[in-house]
Amino acid sequence: MTEDLTPTTTSRPPGNGHRQGVTRRQFVVGAGAGAAFLGANLLLGERVRGAFAKLANAREAEAASDPLHEPENVIHTTCLGCHAHCDIKAKIYDGVLVKLDGSPYGPNGRLPHLPYETPCTEEAPLDGKMCLKGQSGIHVLYDPYRITKVLKRAGKRGENKWTTIPFDQAIDEIVNGGHLFQHVPGEENRYVEGLKDIWALQDAEVSKEMANDVLKILAAPQGEEKSKAVQQFKAKFSNYKGRNWLDVLIDPEHPDLGPKNNQLLWMGGRVQYGREAFSLRWMYGAFGSPNWVNHCTVCGGSHRCGHAIYAMHYDNEEGKFLNTPKKTGVCYCSCDFLNTEFLMLFGMNPFESNYGPTHLTQRLVDGMVSGKLTLVVVDPRMSKTAARAHKWVPIIPSTDGALIWGMIRWVLENERYDLRFMTNANKAAAKADGEPSWANGVYLVKIEDDGPGLFLRAEEIGLDDTNKLVVIQEGQPVAVDPNDEENPVEGELFYDGWVEGNGNRFRVKTGWQLVQEYALSRTLEQWSSNCGVDVDTIVWLATEFTSHGKRAVADGHRATSTNSWGALNTLALDYLNSLVGNMDWKGGLSKGGGSWDFKGSKEGQPFDVNGKLHPGKLTHFGIPLTKQHSMRGMGYHDYAYENTTLFEGYPAPRPWYGPANWGVYQEALPAAAAGYPYKIKALYLACWGTPVAATYGAQPQIDVIADVEKLPLFFANDIVIGETSMYADYLFPDVSYLEELQVSKWPSSNLPHKANPIRQPVVAPVVDTCQVFGQEMPIGMEAVHMAIAERLGLPGHGKDGFGPSDDLVHADQYYLRQAANVAFGDKADGHDSVPDASDEEMGIFKKARRHLPPSVYDYERWQTAVGPQLWRKVVYILNRGGRFEDFDKAYDGDLLAHRLENVTTVYNEMTAQIKHPGTGKRLPGIGEWRPIQDFLGRDVFEMDKAAGYEFVLVTGKLVGGSNYRGVPAYYWILETLPENYVVMHKDDAARLGLEDGDLVKLVSASNPEGMWDLKNGRRYPVGGKLKNTVGIRQGVVFVSYHYGHWAYGSNDVMMDGQLVKGDPRRGTGINMNAVCRLDPHLKDVAPSDPVGGQSSIPTRINVVRMTDEDIDLLRQHQPGVLLTEGISKTYLGGL
Repeated sequence: MTEDLTPTTTSRPPGNGHRQGVTRRQFVVGAGAGAAFLGANLLLGERVRGAFAKLANAREAEAASDPLHEPENVIHTTCLGCHAHCDIKAKIYDGVLVKLDGSPYGPNGRLPHLPYETPCTEEAPLDGKMCLKGQSGIHVLYDPYRITKVLKRAGKRGENKWTTIPFDQAIDEIVNGGHLFQHVPGEENRYVEGLKDIWALQDAEVSKEMANDVLKILAAPQGEEKSKAVQQFKAKFSNYKGRNWLDVLIDPEHPDLGPKNNQLLWMGGRVQYGREAFSLRWMYGAFGSPNWVNHCTVCGGSHRCGHAIYAMHYDNEEGKFLNTPKKTGVCYCSCDFLNTEFLMLFGMNPFESNYGPTHLTQRLVDGMVSGKLTLVVVDPRMSKTAARAHKWVPIIPSTDGALIWGMIRWVLENERYDLRFMTNANKAAAKADGEPSWANGVYLVKIEDDGPGLFLRAEEIGLDDTNKLVVIQEGQPVAVDPNDEENPVEGELFYDGWVEGNGNRFRVKTGWQLVQEYALSRTLEQWSSNCGVDVDTIVWLATEFTSHGKRAVADGHRATSTNSWGALNTLALDYLNSLVGNMDWKGGLSKGGGSWDFKGSKEGQPFDVNGKLHPGKLTHFGIPLTKQHSMRGMGYHDYAYENTTLFEGYPAPRPWYGPANWGVYQEALPAAAAGYPYKIKALYLACWGTPVAATYGAQPQIDVIADVEKLPLFFANDIVIGETSMYADYLFPDVSYLEELQVSKWPSSNLPHKANPIRQPVVAPVVDTCQVFGQEMPIGMEAVHMAIAERLGLPGHGKDGFGPSDDLVHADQYYLRQAANVAFGDKADGHDSVPDASDEEMGIFKKARRHLPPSVYDYERWQTAVGPQLWRKVVYILNRGGRFEDFDKAYDGDLLAHRLENVTTVYNEMTAQIKHPGTGKRLPGIGEWRPIQDFLGRDVFEMDKAAGYEFVLVTGKLVGGSNYRGVPAYYWILETLPENYVVMHKDDAARLGLEDGDLVKLVSASNPEGMWDLKNGRRYPVGGKLKNTVGIRQGVVFVSYHYGHWAYGSNDVMMDGQLVKGDPRRGTGINMNAVCRLDPHLKDVAPSDPVGGQSSIPTRINVVRMTDEDIDLLRQHQPGVLLTEGISKTYLGGL
């Protein structure tokens, strides 16, 4: 329980000689030491204990009614235990959060969920579902190791020596720079440039003009024309608006690098959509840097990219396939879990992760129990989901694509596909067949010397003078407009031949022809050998998959994408869905219910917060640090390597990536250290970002971030001293998800309902406050952004920040306008807006927030932010924790109500235009399967197998964890899942002479010593306890995520010269990332997907018994690994 802010003391494990849990008295040693940590806040501790005592007395006195069932004691918000966005109820007593429960208003919490119009008074006594980590969120809020004040390092980076300083001092030093660390030995004379020196280009008109002219440079052919374009740029801006602007550029000889502004890098972890919009507004439009990078490519970047490719629409005006935020905007596809009949999950484990144990478990179990659903799980490990499936297929890691192509071959050979769906070539043909969507596999592709290239355009052979495409009908080419709704056109599936006209002659094939040829390029036995799944199983899977009409789905959230060709694997997975034509059908593949536009970019919406309401907005431009092709959206190739002034042939010095416009997480810091395309001068880390712990092949990330020469200035927001923020120069506290206000969108497509979850402060933030723009606010990410904006005068912040007489002086003014957009809806006339809150609900709203301070809630400020016309509508959705579509609106007969209703991708000409920056070879336009390859195209697994590494290491999530952060603070979860293990097959363990509980170390070709090196003498082995099982494929080793923390309250730190002891229970288990394979050519980043940017995970390793020296290093530097004995009885493996 949370009656104390610190964990209770535990008994010391017999014979291990390590520390026990930490009491409050031990926590604070010295008068100043605890001031920066929540655990030392005696007044708050007494208040929390007092609230629980009062609640117990009230319940005893009023047995017939529970105070927590009264609506004035409940605030609805959204969980962040993972990324599922579960709608939850925070129950408050005497200003203290005493309980978290699921909310019945949203589809995560109840099946079916309550009608949205249900009054708060009727909903208050009702609760919804909630998982164990959601319940444990109370520990995140009241975590004793939360930092509450601003810290500045007092020693070397990572030395864990800190001093507390005022907020304003930290901001001034970050902005102005100087000799900031004269007190640190070795840095006495080091001068640090401040942000004022980096924010070089400040003129909105000039930034826009430069950005447009850089696009011209990029479009110019290499050689003389590109050199001429550069000279014209330099001549123009050497005397533009009466001054020379070339000095704002990183390098005037390479204008496409952009301005010096780009030398600020912003990195985030689990950045939620409201905060994402706020930080992008600041980074892109105010500071003018494109280098905003989130964690996506160490999570599901190529998964998103593959599905986004599948959902690209054809833009008639531009004559290309695109997926941009204002058009398709789809980056996830998933199953309609409630109605499917045959479901193949590739690596997915929804009983524990994948956006939703809370809601997906019930849907799956109900389907299986009723006999409606047949569930198959393809996974090297018998996960909790696989253990309950009808069939577990233990595949060789990273060969999902081979199994998929084996199935495709059988389906095509046996003509078990949906011919009617597949032959449709435009919207009219689909409509005529009763199909909401269609596929582009019948369009003709030009075959060039080095492989398939672009789609053939009708004008190229004289069929039409527009951007129409071409199909074959009865052996003759026919022009087709994919978006034509009036004139149905169908095409032949398979064609290989020549077409000519207008003086041109082209060798062409259809997209489905290319798919068929690739599927037939290996026998079924060869595909079977590649993936380790026997032929009979492949045939059974293909037969069953094609025996349920539209209600069969192949889904692979993230798992198919976690190797160096993840986007193509995901696209191939979607081919299975195209073969049965299940897109948009009930029980089929769904783009998800989507959300109302919280940014207000739709016509008629009240607040375009990132567009029109950003006066003086800069236009960011220049090659992004992580070198993805375009910031405009999928389908553009602005910054392709071949287009830039840096092009010097192949291999390029470092990777360039396809359309991963969210940034490439693992590449950012190594690229900056290498100075390619340029060095950075400052890093801002926020939103639980932790690249040194969360990146596969993590050691080079530590090497960069600990080096003050490679990274001159590093400041961060964090709720604790984390694994990466421990290296920061300045560390600001941050609000937790239970103290923040932000509006979000639906994160996944596995629910068909339209929804916008909202987070809002449920209690007073525990962090200190600060003054920015004359307003008191809690110290957090928003406060740091706004304080820097105030010091620098960044556009779009402060007085007139939204426009004339329309100020942005507090972050809640921004977020409330997002809420107003959701409440208003997407229709210009407002006809889908929510009702006004009644007088009774207005009263409940006020009473429920009676304990909140003005720093986070001021009724007049909140009302003024949105205006009186929208205020009651905003209150209506805040009282419900967001906006949720009613259950019955998700379906339209046999169709999903929210449909793609567009073309789906079989052949992807965007990818076919990309040349691999390492090999110079054209990338495939179809979802080919390839093994994990390095930058030069070499098979990494085969290299390492030849070097004697016999096992393949994989990872996954357990139900108690989510992202890397959180678990150490979840004391309830640590009671159930105290650590993770090195899991291997019992026969493999026996062959090595290993037993349960043995201490083992992992070693790889990239880390043959199997060591973490955290710098400053802290070095210890990558390993922990062995767990053997039959529930894993032989030759595979599994280590789950979440554990192995070396900071986050698990270690001792010096604060203001005094020792604050860590709690070793927070450091139990293993973080395997230091042994994950680095690219053998690049040596500082994992092999990565050249299309989606995803970092590859599976790694060949050996497992060895720890030596006495290894154990001594653990005892000295990571004692949490040795804290417990034996194997936990509550281990939640598959068996």
